[in-house]
Amino acid sequence: MIVSAVFYLIYHADDDHYQDLDRVAQAYEDEPTEERLRALLNYPSDGAYAYYHVVLVGEAFSANPKIFRSVYLNIETNRERWHINNLATLKDRVFGYYPEREPWNFDRQIERNQSWLVPLE
Repeated sequence: MIVSAVFYLIYHADDDHYQDLDRVAQAYEDEPTEERLRALLNYPSDGAYAYYHVVLVGEAFSANPKIFRSVYLNIETNRERWHINNLATLKDRVFGYYPEREPWNFDRQIERNQSWLVPLE
């Protein structure tokens, strides 16, 4: 009985993180602003759903690289730095666990923004 209760809590807690991440990403997609991008970048994630978080950040970059550049020029948190460094170093490998989610224009956006999208110290 206790084992099933613990399993239920762990299983459903993870669902909430995915749903919350989807809501934050959808808010940015609906109205792409620097504030909403920072909310996505700063959403706490670890474990398995951190890979999903990286994918959502890659999708957001592909749709609006100019807003990413604005954040890049004024990093406020270590999470923002971490996500931007992932984009700069991993490039299309950010979609490694979810290749079907890679936007058609992602590679082109990475190529077009190479002049500023470099790892931060």
